[in-house]
Amino acid sequence: MRADAINLTTVGGVAINVDDLAKMRPVFLANRFRR
Repeated sequence: MRADAINLTTVGGVAINVDDLAKMRPVFLANRFRR
């Protein structure tokens, strides 16, 4: 997931990066607690 996020950041740009971070934040936290 990290590689995909970095790819989206590079291709999408900063604006999309901010949105993705805001939406993925809870997902990353959930995944961290799961593992």
